[in-house]
Amino acid sequence: MSTKPIKFIFLGNTITSKEIGYYSINGDDDLDTKSYINDANNMFEQFINKRGELEQKNKIKKSNGCYYHITYPNNIFYLVFAETNFNEGVIYDMIDFIHRQGICKMTERGKGLTKLAKDNLKNIMKDVINKKPDNMSTSGTTRDNSLLSQVQGEIDNVQIEMKENIKKALVNVDEVNIMSDKSLVIHDGSLMYRNLAADYRRKTWWNSKFFKFGMLAIGLIIVAIIIFWAFT
Repeated sequence: MSTKPIKFIFLGNTITSKEIGYYSINGDDDLDTKSYINDANNMFEQFINKRGELEQKNKIKKSNGCYYHITYPNNIFYLVFAETNFNEGVIYDMIDFIHRQGICKMTERGKGLTKLAKDNLKNIMKDVINKKPDNMSTSGTTRDNSLLSQVQGEIDNVQIEMKENIKKALVNVDEVNIMSDKSLVIHDGSLMYRNLAADYRRKTWWNSKFFKFGMLAIGLIIVAIIIFWAFT
């Protein structure tokens, strides 16, 4: 069993009645961790069923420590397991700090808290255990800046990727429009060619007919003159 005074933290959403995630200092496969998870889920379910009061601090004693839990107005449920003799006020200060960092929003669909979120919880718990309360000051500290920088970095990366995808999509649209314009030009040219060819065929046909009729008329006139000359 770990000798650390703060051992486990659990987050849940009372609106969806679902676990957001947890972090155990002992690791996920530890028997104590499984016990913490079971207790946390039971207390979470009891809070939802009893419609517990928001922002009310609750303490539940166990043989090996105490559970502390509180639910914030945005319906995020926090539960911490720590040794009995650990300062209760520091526990709730830590929870408040975690809540202000927005760690409950750092999740992956179907997987709970992200690795970054769990690393942040680990570091926060470590600072509290090592008695570094300045890291939880509401005025903002290196820890605040570190967490915000990491989250902002992830957001910036997503924004950059989205912008690149949008640019590629716009380039593709432009290429499609260019190809469409070229296709229309070719189609119009083809229609013009067919119309000119048809006009030429019609003119050629009439010219051919006029030539034939002209030659026939000249031939008839010559024959008539010869006949007339012969009989006179």
